[in-house]
Amino acid sequence: MKGHVYCKHIANKNLQGFIVGGVPFKRLFEAEEYCARLDLPPSKDFLAYSPAEAKHLSLICEKELKYVVDLLEDEQKKAKKKLDALRNERNRILGKNKINILDECSLTVLNDDMEKAIGEVSGLTTAIMLIRKRGYEHWEVSRLEGKENVETT
Repeated sequence: MKGHVYCKHIANKNLQGFIVGGVPFKRLFEAEEYCARLDLPPSKDFLAYSPAEAKHLSLICEKELKYVVDLLEDEQKKAKKKLDALRNERNRILGKNKINILDECSLTVLNDDMEKAIGEVSGLTTAIMLIRKRGYEHWEVSRLEGKENVETT
């Protein structure tokens, strides 16, 4: 991704409700960032101030993102249960009076599996947080009351 490129055709940088390729954004800066991700110039051809369309699209997207978060949270619960089961098994082995060679091997495998499970839970948590943040932005955009008749250069 290239660095941030500022939009030149919208004079008021504080407006809210932009569209880039059918994707709604509340703030111009995020719309410009998305253009950069797609390697598109933030010109009139790709980035538009359109609060009514942004609001309409956000109403749809907000519901979809809630559903995706629910799916991810279900997977996160499963991953946490798996991690708890691995932790319990490790603690059971460590609680023994005598640990034999087979137990040591099991502990090595359990520790590796726990590291993977921790990574999975962490990754799902990060994904949920990112999607919730984007969902909140859609919630904000879906409540915009901007006017379409703003002059652009």
